[in-house]
Amino acid sequence: MTALINLVATRSKDGDHDALFRWYGDHVHLLLGFAALRRATLYRRIGAAVAGGPEYLCLYEFPGEADFLAFESSAARAQAQQVVETGWARDGIEIVQRTQYLRLGQRSGHGFSAPQGAVHQIQALTLGAGPLPGVARWLADRLHQTLRSPAWGDIAWHRSCDATQAGGEALLVAEASAVGAVVGTPLAHGRWLTDPADTADAVGQRPDAVALRWQGAYQRLCSWTR
Repeated sequence: MTALINLVATRSKDGDHDALFRWYGDHVHLLLGFAALRRATLYRRIGAAVAGGPEYLCLYEFPGEADFLAFESSAARAQAQQVVETGWARDGIEIVQRTQYLRLGQRSGHGFSAPQGAVHQIQALTLGAGPLPGVARWLADRLHQTLRSPAWGDIAWHRSCDATQAGGEALLVAEASAVGAVVGTPLAHGRWLTDPADTADAVGQRPDAVALRWQGAYQRLCSWTR
């Protein structure tokens, strides 16, 4: 079964980051009332945003798309949404993106033993037209080539659930052993994003266009698991 990641990107409206972190703890606790929600991981951007990288990201992991669809109409989500609409979050937090992705693959370096505070490079791409299997192979090949240094730990790559052969979005998450590994990472400036000639010998098929939607270095604040 292919894991589904529900990405929810937010920002603090009033600058009270302690209150936001406390609120997330309660919010995720309510959502975990839905039995199929496996894990929720909260990140905060460190350093400057690149192409509008969101301030906070929370990645919610489900076993598959059917589980997520059931979650959307669940009592747990309805309860959490009611708290959002009537409590602190109504004026304290803004959702700037909510997108669902299917995991295409992952490479394990450190496993889920990475400590709280681990730093990740997280990037959203917009991919142009191309056959879905071929583009998935191409994306995996480019990541293995770009992030082959031992400085990188766990790496996972995803494609938006609504992607078709006409295009879609990709989500890349790469754990680094140190902050320096993700600042100025080749992912942001690598020729493979813009120059088809640079990937002429790549496995799979490059889509007809690859564009950076946003990216940033993110610190993992907390991970809640069932």
